[in-house]
Parts: sequence; C-alpha cells; structure tokens
Amino acid sequence: MLDRLFTTTEVAAIARRHVVTVRLALEAGDLHGTQRVPRGRWLVAEPCLAAYLEGRRCDHRQ
Repeated sequence: MLDRLFTTTEVAAIARRHVVTVRLALEAGDLHGTQRVPRGRWLVAEPCLAAYLEGRRCDHRQ
C-alpha cells in the first residue's frame, strides 16, 4: 500500500515550521523527501514526516 505524500506547505503546517525551514531540512537530508525531477517540488511520505516530527531518521534510512 502506498503512503500518503505531503507537500512542503503541508509539512510546514503539520510541523509548525516555516516552509523555507522545511525545504532547508529536505536539502540537508534532515527530512527525507523525493523529487520527480531536479529542482521539482518536494514530496514527503507519511512515515518520513512522522520520523522528522519525532526527531529521528526514517526507518528505511538507518
């Protein structure tokens, strides 16, 4: 089953962070996300968002 995907705007609202902070976390690798094309929009899977909110790395990235 596919996980729900969140945009940077949705992640920012859920995490109560600024959207730029979320993008910087994605670029730094602190938050795991994917882009379909280089410089495209970021998408974050629900388990990755949960790990970010809990202050840990994603299970699939350990």
